[in-house]
Amino acid sequence: MKTLICALVAALLPVQTLLAQDDDAKAPTRTHPEALFAPLDLPTPTEVRLGSGAPGPAYWQQRVDYMIDATLHEDEQRLDAHMTVTYHNNSPHTLSYIWIQLEQNLFRTDSLGTRSRSPGGVMREMEEPFDGGYEIQSITTEAGEPLELAVYDTLARFDLPRPLAPGETFTFKMAYSFIMPPYLRRMGAEKVEQGTIFEYAQWFPHVCVYDDVSGWNTLPYLGTGEFYTNFGSYDVSITVPHDHIVSATGVLTNPEEVLTDEQQWRLLAASVSDETVWIIEPERVGTPSTRPPGDQPLTWKFHADNVRTFAWASSPAFIWDACSASVTDDDGTKRRVLCQSFYPKEA
Repeated sequence: MKTLICALVAALLPVQTLLAQDDDAKAPTRTHPEALFAPLDLPTPTEVRLGSGAPGPAYWQQRVDYMIDATLHEDEQRLDAHMTVTYHNNSPHTLSYIWIQLEQNLFRTDSLGTRSRSPGGVMREMEEPFDGGYEIQSITTEAGEPLELAVYDTLARFDLPRPLAPGETFTFKMAYSFIMPPYLRRMGAEKVEQGTIFEYAQWFPHVCVYDDVSGWNTLPYLGTGEFYTNFGSYDVSITVPHDHIVSATGVLTNPEEVLTDEQQWRLLAASVSDETVWIIEPERVGTPSTRPPGDQPLTWKFHADNVRTFAWASSPAFIWDACSASVTDDDGTKRRVLCQSFYPKEA
């Protein structure tokens, strides 16, 4: 059984795995003995990036902040969302357009990844045809003026209403939806005995990276490889069925609205405990006592600062436990970090 095991450490949820390679690739990996002393492929040294590859005194990096409101429709396995995106131009360059990554478009029947012979040709592994991808209802400026989005495969671009000078910000809004692909690839929906597990990554259109080496990074997504993304802050509201439990990047900011009093006290105890504390025990999964009174959908709100992306999971089948770990920051400050695990009984 290909159970989705959802052990999610909330502060570290952004997906960061090893670079995928074809099984029959001939090039040595970085851990191969012949590659250990190979020269690094670094750009020409400048005041922005030094010869060592480290940031120089003139180093800059763009920032993108997201505010997203999403709703999960469980029976249809559809996600509806609208978001407000603020792009910070920290570069010394004036920009006249913005590029966006649309990774869900990989699941269109005519996408480059679908038609390719690489492992990214995900439709080849599906039992039935599926024509997915984003349905973008609107994209506008903050003031509501429409923007014209040109889409090509997993990429899109729009021209700015006026050039964005160094140090300026630009805010735009987008409404979109998509159906969960019937294929477990970094995300998916899987039926387990006590409900369905929904895991969402690559679930929102995000601004491509603009850097001093290549300008806009516009490589199409073919289904393999990892991601070059901007850092930013995220304020995300996720509306799910009443009986669901949600785990996500960052910190839950409205526990009093989505947790029982007992669960709030248990999380508080876990935040200072070296030992595991049950938030929802296995034998209580799916019982009314694990949810606040009522039967209407609940909106879970999360905040995260300076992260590369945002991922989340939702299910009525989650067992939930937590503890905390003592960490030491670079400045010597010691603090405790809450560590949480969410998983079905099959795990």
